[in-house]
Amino acid sequence: MDIFAALTRHHETMRELFAKAAENRDFFEELKNHLRVHHRNEEKILYDVLQTREKTRKDAIEAVEEHHIIEIMLVELENFPREHERWAIKLEVLEEYTEHHFEEEEKEIFPQGAEVLKESESRQMAERFEMVKEKQLAVL
Repeated sequence: MDIFAALTRHHETMRELFAKAAENRDFFEELKNHLRVHHRNEEKILYDVLQTREKTRKDAIEAVEEHHIIEIMLVELENFPREHERWAIKLEVLEEYTEHHFEEEEKEIFPQGAEVLKESESRQMAERFEMVKEKQLAVL
């Protein structure tokens, strides 16, 4: 598996967690943990490298900035009363923004990244991402 398949697979997990959190707010903690682990490791493992390549630099920087916006939205949800009717709306807005981000990655950034990375490099990144992700999620 390459890094792009690993990240896309984790996107699917988070899409499922968004649906679960919309039905049961107790799933928000798990969703939040997955988003934070995903973005932190995606930045360190993939985007740090893509920012060094001319073809992918701008989009990689933009993706990192979008991660920052998602983090702000997560903090807002963490600190907002879950019983309030607006909490669900805030979660929905976070989901919409995150889905837009995932789609940009999957349709634009990942295909460009596949052009600038060697297959072996991409496979090594995937192995590292999976290992670190599982380790970090296990302690949360």
